[in-house]
This record gives sequence, structure tokens and C-alpha cells, in this order.
Amino acid sequence: MEVQSLPVQAQLSSEGNNEQSLYRSYAFKTYTIADGLPSKNTTATLKDRRGFIWIGTENGLCRFDGYTFKVFYHAEGDHTSISNNYVSTIVEDHQGRLWVGTMDGLNLLDPLTEKFQGFHHDEKVGSSISNDKIWSILCDRKGTIWVGTDDGFNRFHEQTRSFTTYQPNPGIPGAMVGKSVNAIVEDKHGSLWLGNWSGGLNKFNKHTKRFTNFQQTQLPGLKNPNDIWSLAYDENGIIWIGTYWSGLFKFDPEKTISSQFCCQIGPVMVSTVSCQYKKTRSLLEQVMGSIG
Repeated sequence: MEVQSLPVQAQLSSEGNNEQSLYRSYAFKTYTIADGLPSKNTTATLKDRRGFIWIGTENGLCRFDGYTFKVFYHAEGDHTSISNNYVSTIVEDHQGRLWVGTMDGLNLLDPLTEKFQGFHHDEKVGSSISNDKIWSILCDRKGTIWVGTDDGFNRFHEQTRSFTTYQPNPGIPGAMVGKSVNAIVEDKHGSLWLGNWSGGLNKFNKHTKRFTNFQQTQLPGLKNPNDIWSLAYDENGIIWIGTYWSGLFKFDPEKTISSQFCCQIGPVMVSTVSCQYKKTRSLLEQVMGSIG
């Protein structure tokens, strides 16, 4: 994979009043534990189809209605409660249900009954989820749920409530590289792209069930640039890659060319990447300036 290294530009784009208007001043209100949050450390957010804001924290799942927080905690012995209080990711499916990943199990929440169904790894059941530490969840365009764990990639089967799992195996051609799947995005062709710890970027073909791996070259004395933490797919078909040590990469799947935005201050972690604005260039590109 060809790599181009570019410096980070912190200035805003000055091309047109419409783009500048995106950055006009906003009034922010800060919510803290005093307002009802169960933890000062938030890990995930989602706005659902009903307008509620769901917030994952290190100590429970919150639902915010614009005024107050309702917190969902794990209750020992209650199998309809969330499986663990450390929430890592939240996704809404096509039925309006919430899939909540935690550090000890996957959860399916019916927002109407407010009851959880938990899914856990069971070594005696081959169709169980591959691992209980959940890092990423994706609901694809057809409504299929895909789950990235600390040890493997999983497809959920609705009718049987079971999983097909994919795990790294150097002896099998087309296997995934890197066992921990920290991020998942879907491209315009329906292929899935996985960000793996130590494994770089993995492209998954749903039809052939095979993976194609793309990695950066690790230079002597530097941290591994293939420790991926976050991904985003923009309207131009570009994949933005947030790494744990090496900052931000821009990857063109058609040309398999990757551009790195380097900071000269040492290792830089990019924990979240998001492309929100579709009428102009992506927010990331505007913040970075003109990158060609």
C-alpha cells in the first residue's frame, strides 16, 4: 500500500461563506455527574429515531431526553438488565432496537420494554459470540448486525439468535489479520472494512467470506501504525483511519493509497473519527484544510 505523509493543518478552510458558517460560535452546555451522569468518562453516544440521546459511560448506559438522564445499570441476578456497566459502543438497528456493547457481553435493548437480552461467549457452543469484550458494532444497509470483539469478528443471525465467527488464522488464505476488531464501516459496494489492533485494515467480502488486508510499514524505532482505533467512511468513498499511536490516515480504497497526517509531537491517538457534512466536503477535510 502506497503511503503519502502530510503535515496536519489546523486552520479552517476559507473557501466560501457556507463552509465558514459551519464553524460559527455555538453555545455549549456541559453535563456532569451533578446533572445525573453516572460517570465523568463517556465512551459512546447515539441519537435514536425517537430523538433520545443515548450515552455510554464507564458506569452505566444513559438515556437523555433533553432534560433528565435515566441510567441503566447491571443488576446482579437480573438477566433482563445490561450485562456490564462499562459501555463501549451503541448502535440502532432497522427495527429501532439498540445494540449495546460492553466489556462483558453484547446486549440487545428493546427501548419500549427497556429490557435487555444478553449474548455471551460459551466455549461449548460453537455458534456463540467469539468473545465477551465488545469493541464495535455495525448495522449494515440490509439490517445485518456485525460485531467486533477482542478476539474475532461476528455476524448475528436473527432467526436462530446465533453467530458466525471469523478469527485470524495465518494458515488460511483470506483470513482476517489481527484478532481485536475495534471499528467497522460499510462502503458503497456493501463491503465491510475492519480496523484491527496490530492487523491494520481488513476488507471483508460478504459473498466470498474472505478478507483482504492492508497494512502500513512500521518504521524502526516507531510505534505500530497498524493499531487502528477508529474508522469513518465519507461520501467520496474515502476511509478515514484513526490509530492509537500514529495519528490520522486517509485511505483511498480504489487506489489503495494512504495519506498520513503527521504531528511532530510524538505518538498521537485518534479515538473517534466522524464525517457529518454531506452537502460540502467532510468536516474532517475542512478542519484539516485543503489536502488534495
